[in-house]
Amino acid sequence: MKDFPGLYPKHNPLYSSGIILPMTFDCDDGWFKLLYQISKDIQRVIDNQPDELLKDFAVLQVKEKFGELRFYVGSFNQEIGDLIKKAEEMSGQLCEICGKKGSMSVKGGWYKTVCPYHRKMEGYREIKSWRKTK
Repeated sequence: MKDFPGLYPKHNPLYSSGIILPMTFDCDDGWFKLLYQISKDIQRVIDNQPDELLKDFAVLQVKEKFGELRFYVGSFNQEIGDLIKKAEEMSGQLCEICGKKGSMSVKGGWYKTVCPYHRKMEGYREIKSWRKTK
């Protein structure tokens, strides 16, 4: 967040009802490199494109949902939308805990993308047919 202060507000703009909550990343550290790269790529787009849609750009929420990254933003253009989609898809192949190659797994109804080591250590079961690749 400190490397990209223009992207991440100090207070989460989703909660405008008078409650001041800090912007957080609600996922494990294994996706840090992925999140850093998408932040860098989005900052590059904003810096290099005078786009009216991007003048008030802010990341609203970053979290894991159903085992994959969810990256919610305010207004955005097609290029940023494509970057977000790519990062969300990549998260489904990276262990959320350590960042190594992973796959979708489940434990008691909770989905998480994990590597074989963390699947075993955390008690997850791999879901073989989660996504069909063409």
